Amino acid sequence: LHSNGEWKVVFLDPDAPISVDLHYQLWDGELAQMEVPGIESFRERRQFRVFDGRPVSVLHSADALAFAALHQLLHILRGDARLQRAWEIAGFLENRKNDAAFWAQWHQLHPERLRLMETVVFRMCAEWFGCQLSPCLQEEMERFPDGVKLWFDRHAWAPVENLFEPNKSELWLHLSLADSFRGRLAVFRRRVLPLKRLEESAQDGERPSWQTRWKGLAWSGRRALHH
Repeated sequence: LHSNGEWKVVFLDPDAPISVDLHYQLWDGELAQMEVPGIESFRERRQFRVFDGRPVSVLHSADALAFAALHQLLHILRGDARLQRAWEIAGFLENRKNDAAFWAQWHQLHPERLRLMETVVFRMCAEWFGCQLSPCLQEEMERFPDGVKLWFDRHAWAPVENLFEPNKSELWLHLSLADSFRGRLAVFRRRVLPLKRLEESAQDGERPSWQTRWKGLAWSGRRALHH
């Protein structure tokens, strides 16, 4: 919406106002069924940078990279990969591939579990855009769980292909990364048998009608057959 009150749908219009994507949390552990140790320290390491003559509080560069990777990972696990975000991360990785000091600090600040989740995204960016990875990241990839390694061997391009032909190959990756069996079961049930209408009714304290129950079960049955 421009200052004159008129809508103008031109994405490259230089007069278009700047949009801001606000996030109220750094990670949704309940949705992903994966906790991210070390993420609570991101706020403590915030730094000030000057933009247009004004100091602005921002994340430490290593933590900003981690947040970008975690945000992209959530989109991937939901079957909604963001190629622009992946391209931006790939550019950063390419520019910092020989910055040993940065990667030593990154390794020191982030626990092993957090590094694993980040490096999964870094590996995808390297697969999709051909960026070079630092020796530190190459060592991290060698420590991938077997299920994650096998997923990359077979489905590294699946999130991109999903933009043109729907698939759920990211579910295998999600199950390989989830924290526990209960977490994997919750992820599987939500992605394959989504009883969303019944769950929303139960949360609202309402007793679902038999029509709602029947529609929910019929929907789940169709999804089960599909998968």
